[in-house]
Amino acid sequence: INAAGFEATAITAAIAFEEKAVRIYSDRAKTSDDPQEKKMYQWLAAWEQSHLNKLTAIEENLHQAVWNDNQFWPF
Repeated sequence: INAAGFEATAITAAIAFEEKAVRIYSDRAKTSDDPQEKKMYQWLAAWEQSHLNKLTAIEENLHQAVWNDNQFWPF
């Protein structure tokens, strides 16, 4: 669990960074008047969202592994 705790902390921090990036880029896309700039920020937001989705899946897999290792299944 200690190793999983370290890994979980790193993943949680990365998720927070990605959430912030998605929010910043999405907000910039909404406020931009320049079509090219808007397009770039939308692309960046989508790119960061893909990272967020992958990290969320990794986090879920880690939870499942720890729960299985400890014979804990929340119902």
